[in-house]
Amino acid sequence: MKQIFNIKKFSQDVRLKIYGSVYKEQRHIGLREFSSEIGISAATLSRIMREKQPDVETFFKLCKWLKSPMSRYINS
Repeated sequence: MKQIFNIKKFSQDVRLKIYGSVYKEQRHIGLREFSSEIGISAATLSRIMREKQPDVETFFKLCKWLKSPMSRYINS
């Protein structure tokens, strides 16, 4: 059965924004601060970074934070 939601791409984008950009270096913040900024718990952010599927509300919040359309993570 084909997966509808591309959790690998989603998790990768989240990790890249946190660790792979100057965003974190410029702001000198950790996961707790990122999660607070997004409006989710640090535990939830950590789970998503480990490729665990988020609930719909968390998915919406993270897409907004990533500035990515939700369709980017939906397989056609």
